[in-house]
Amino acid sequence: VGDVLVRKIQKTGKYIELPLVSEAMEIVKKYEHQYKVLPKISEAKFNEYIKEACRIAEINSLVEVEPIRKGEVKKTYPKHKLVGSHVARKTFVTGMVKRGFEIQLIKEFATISDERTLKRYLHIDTDLKREKMRLWGAL
Repeated sequence: VGDVLVRKIQKTGKYIELPLVSEAMEIVKKYEHQYKVLPKISEAKFNEYIKEACRIAEINSLVEVEPIRKGEVKKTYPKHKLVGSHVARKTFVTGMVKRGFEIQLIKEFATISDERTLKRYLHIDTDLKREKMRLWGAL
């Protein structure tokens, strides 16, 4: 509706309204001739697209993965091969915190209702801590 995406959350049945940035509006316009605004894709396909986007963005630093079973050796992969929807959601939540969004607004945008769930997706890195401590020193 205009520049707002109205979405029904499958898990809760509630509707939420998400204001869209201009880049998102360009995508919506690409599909406006269809009944549904955005094409429905499977979670597997979504994860493939995320990996491809990260590959194109050259997110290639090597990540060592611990073996799952005894006797297996550690394996090393380029980071883009390991990224998926969970990592994307975590990045989104952490990015919103770094940009100073209020927790309640982050929960709304990420469609998270429980504080414990939010904490699982939130990563506070040393750079953010350093920045906040600089602000504290400026008081």
